[in-house]
Amino acid sequence: GPKAGSAGAGASRVMAALGDALQQLIGEGILGPEPAALILREGLAAVEQELDRAVEVPRLSGQIECYRNCRGQWMISLARAEIIEGRELSDAIRAHVGRLRVVGGEEL
Repeated sequence: GPKAGSAGAGASRVMAALGDALQQLIGEGILGPEPAALILREGLAAVEQELDRAVEVPRLSGQIECYRNCRGQWMISLARAEIIEGRELSDAIRAHVGRLRVVGGEEL
């Protein structure tokens, strides 16, 4: 139905934004292609898991401040982060988070 389609579109936007951010980090020499691919896979798995729980996926916005990766454990830090909920930006609800740090790692 339309709900599943809109959730899929939201996931595509999230993954496109993550992919763009990772490509920028690779271009700047901050991140290698293998860790970027791992983060993209982990991100996709997390988005798919979230889609199982929610019809509408909130968007995350912010400026990448810092990225670290060590022995399969990674962290990304965003400045001026906000969570945006709602399909239309004009009437979306924005929760200003400030600084946001996301951590992850390889599952063994």
